[in-house]
Amino acid sequence: MWGIALALVLLLADSPLELFRNALDALAHGDYSAAEKGFQQVLRDVPNHPGAMLNLGVVYSRTGRYDEAIAQYRAVLKSNLAEKSALANLAIALVKKQDYADALPVFQKLAALNPTSAALRDPDLLYQFASAYLRRDRTDAARQSVAALLSGAAGDYVSCRLAFDAGHFDEAESACRQSLAEGGTFPGLHTALGKVLVSEHSPDAAKELSLAIAQDPKDPEAQYSMGVALLDDGQPSAAAPYLERAMELDPSFWGTYFYLGRAKLDLGQPADAVPLLRQAAEKNPRAATVFYELGRALISAGKPAEAKQAMQRVRELRAQELETDAQALRKH
Repeated sequence: MWGIALALVLLLADSPLELFRNALDALAHGDYSAAEKGFQQVLRDVPNHPGAMLNLGVVYSRTGRYDEAIAQYRAVLKSNLAEKSALANLAIALVKKQDYADALPVFQKLAALNPTSAALRDPDLLYQFASAYLRRDRTDAARQSVAALLSGAAGDYVSCRLAFDAGHFDEAESACRQSLAEGGTFPGLHTALGKVLVSEHSPDAAKELSLAIAQDPKDPEAQYSMGVALLDDGQPSAAAPYLERAMELDPSFWGTYFYLGRAKLDLGQPADAVPLLRQAAEKNPRAATVFYELGRALISAGKPAEAKQAMQRVRELRAQELETDAQALRKH
């Protein structure tokens, strides 16, 4: 409907039409400064021009000015033009701004008006929204609201990841397999299922992660999870190259250092294991299991005094964990 209104507006003058086309071309080529100036000029010539308002919002969103983008999309919605496009863009901007409570009704309205919207089929966007929203609102109503948005292969993929985060591995596996059965081809789908299978200690984990790595060799989660699966299967020499590759791709994650350190220790290389486990401890200083493995490595490396310090840290952390558990029980 708004396309008809836009065409009528553009017939009034060649200048706004030319400006609008030039601004669209600038936007398509990533020249956001020129696009912004062009759309603003169109709006000066033709106030409330829906295409200019909508695309000016896109410029603001792509340049990280989410408040301004949201204002533009709401202005389009207020004009009752370009509603479906504005809703989708508004939902994306609210998620990027991390305004998840305000994003929920926008997603719900979008689902009612345009259930095939790309925003509702973008699993990464839906996962980011659903995960953050559910962390903030843990009620049954919140879970039901989010579940109503998750449909089809994308919805099942998101459900898989949410269930995995909650430690519900059976539910996660079922949702991931359902997404695959529905033709899901999302980049992280095989990785997500592989991670679930690793957590379940399933012999199918390595097979699934092989598919993930074949699909995207630069996926650090797939490389890491494959290393963990092989290490859990008693194959440290096979696990090490995957963990090393994961570390190259993402050097920030403590778990990669931890499992690679364990692999080196299992291979009888404590001198190589110690620095890896030290880095894991630096990155995650509250994980008792890291200090335990570090203590083992230090003993094997002939450093009993340092091993004693690591094991003392294990006792301190476990005592803190017990106290935290006791406090939680007292609250109930």
